[in-house]
Amino acid sequence: MAKLGTKDHPIIVRVKTEERGQYIAEKCEERGWQYIIGFEPDKPENISDFEKAMNPPRPALSDKIARNDPCPCGSGKKFKKCCGGTDAKQPGTAASRYNPEVQPDPGMWLALGEMERRSVIEDYHRAARITLPNATVHAVIHAVVENQIAEGLDPVLRAMRRLVTGGLTRHEAVHAIGSVVAEHIFEALNAGNPDHAKTMEAIYIAAVERLTAKEWRQS
Repeated sequence: MAKLGTKDHPIIVRVKTEERGQYIAEKCEERGWQYIIGFEPDKPENISDFEKAMNPPRPALSDKIARNDPCPCGSGKKFKKCCGGTDAKQPGTAASRYNPEVQPDPGMWLALGEMERRSVIEDYHRAARITLPNATVHAVIHAVVENQIAEGLDPVLRAMRRLVTGGLTRHEAVHAIGSVVAEHIFEALNAGNPDHAKTMEAIYIAAVERLTAKEWRQS
């Protein structure tokens, strides 16, 4: 099958409003995607093709990748010289590179130690010359969100898709969810009563489920 967004396989969506259709059209045109938008106010919205195009699955690292194939992490190097190398999990190699606009490979991310995850996040922001009030706290919250994504926490995965579809970059979406983490994580960690901790977790999940790009921009 042709790649989604091409002439032979256009993105097909059904929306209720012209505003929604215009937003999707703009995003598709920015990326050079072919698309077909149908306006049907009386039917449920269906933008699954658009969501798939905006959030393409990362190739899984497996034995099916030949050692001389391009590495699926996007480094431009051969697999054997990058994530498939014997030192792939050592600091400074593919496993420890971090770009918040690209989802880290879950297995490789979780293979890093917690301190190393925070370190690569701090390194990214430092290299990007992003000034932060507290780089360490920011990295901790960033890591919490990336950990939940890597672990496949469904509410967070749904929130990421919803936020990116709503117009945020992946980095901005991580920050949006991180803002919810900041509000709830410290009280949850300090909760001495296990039942209270469970309640705080439920409150956090509910807040993530309600989070929208518009809400975060206005906060």
